[in-house]
Amino acid sequence: MKQTNASPKHSSWVYYLGTLAMLASMLLLPHLIPSWADGITPAGVSIACVFVGAIIGILTTNDLILCALFAMGGLVINGIQTPAQVISSFMGASYVWQIVVLYALCYVIIRDNTGEVIARFLLTRRFTQKYPMVMVMMLLAFGLAAAFMGVFGALIVGFTLLDGIYAEAGIEPKSKLARLLCLGAFITMCIGPMTIGSMAALNLAAGQFFLAAAGVQVVTFRFVAEAFAILIAFCAVFALPLRFLFRCDIRALGRVDLAQALADKPLRLTRRQWIPLAAFLIIALHSFTSPYWPEMPVLSALKEMDTVLFTSVALAVLALIRVDGEQIFCPVEAFTKGVSWPIVMAVASMAAIGGLLVADEYGIKAWLTQALGGLFSNHSPLLFVAMTVLITLLLTNFFSNTATLLVVSSLVSALSGPLVDAGYDITILAVAISLSSMVAYLTYASSGQAAILLSQKNMDNKFIWTYGIAAMLLYAAVVILVSAVCLFF
Repeated sequence: MKQTNASPKHSSWVYYLGTLAMLASMLLLPHLIPSWADGITPAGVSIACVFVGAIIGILTTNDLILCALFAMGGLVINGIQTPAQVISSFMGASYVWQIVVLYALCYVIIRDNTGEVIARFLLTRRFTQKYPMVMVMMLLAFGLAAAFMGVFGALIVGFTLLDGIYAEAGIEPKSKLARLLCLGAFITMCIGPMTIGSMAALNLAAGQFFLAAAGVQVVTFRFVAEAFAILIAFCAVFALPLRFLFRCDIRALGRVDLAQALADKPLRLTRRQWIPLAAFLIIALHSFTSPYWPEMPVLSALKEMDTVLFTSVALAVLALIRVDGEQIFCPVEAFTKGVSWPIVMAVASMAAIGGLLVADEYGIKAWLTQALGGLFSNHSPLLFVAMTVLITLLLTNFFSNTATLLVVSSLVSALSGPLVDAGYDITILAVAISLSSMVAYLTYASSGQAAILLSQKNMDNKFIWTYGIAAMLLYAAVVILVSAVCLFF
């Protein structure tokens, strides 16, 4: 599986300078920098230096495995943990294995093009053919397809489908409407995988920071529900400015026969496709509903199995199923080709270091809360969310998406204590960071998927830096609006 959230490779001099800066921060600065505030211990200084070094390494080298390995060494050399403790804290956490098995399952779904069939099926239903539902369902179908295909696959297929829709509706590909539809579809296909699917594994990382820093358990069901709320709201809201702000005649989409335009490929799932999809949905259902199951013999045993163990058992059962004499799920293939080990290592290292950073005994958390907490505790929590979203969007367009998610999650979670004390459910903060970290397309360096958008023949820099920024701000407004509902109701 390709790493869908990595920026293009940095030039060699940036790579090596970044590596040197990372090593200097991890190995030298702990011995040169004194404690800068009361309560911060020498170990706290060392942890902060390793954390900053890891961030520098991720931002400048984008070599996630290298940064994780050096971070492990930095903690040992500075006497924070023993080698066994480092390995246990980095790779022994249950959420790390959960990410691995989720990647393995989603690899099979992506490999068999399940997402494309789902998108075509949704787009050809009769209720989606009428204006303005056709616009909303088109964007939503692309987002859901991306959840089961991955961003790169969804973009390639989605833009091809859009070309067919343009031809059927008589829309000029270089018209403002066509380019805005392309941009809206791109945003939904970037945030779709963060709702469910392989990239939702990164949500576990964001949630781990909030658990360690604020003691808040990010419930999977609530996270997915709020992420879907943002996706659906954006799909619905995006049609409004197209007609009333950008003055586009989107009624042309109501005249297109999508069933005819998309009839060249299958619209129904095969057995080979729906069996892994059913397994995925059963796992999701267990994760969402098991806490509410009654105490009965069989249900109690399943209830005691956490999501990690239940997913592992489901994969074992899936490996036994054959369709037309062929194995649907090959564990060797799925765990070899499907797991994005750079992301796994980055999540493991940053979550482990972040947990140490906000541990009470080192004094960093108390200092952060005292120094910066007042900036947010004296203002509306909605302002905190708005600043978080805008900062995430800014950083992710110039740095790696994964780096942005990890850095912003670690900092925001450390500052969210006042909101937790005030009784707010801050799950929406983790949701906003996860989804917003994927909305990156202002330059080719913004993300790997940005290159696919910017290489489209109907895209140019002027459009991206005008209408593209407007679309990004519209997305931010949607996130803030949904956040208001989640925080106050």
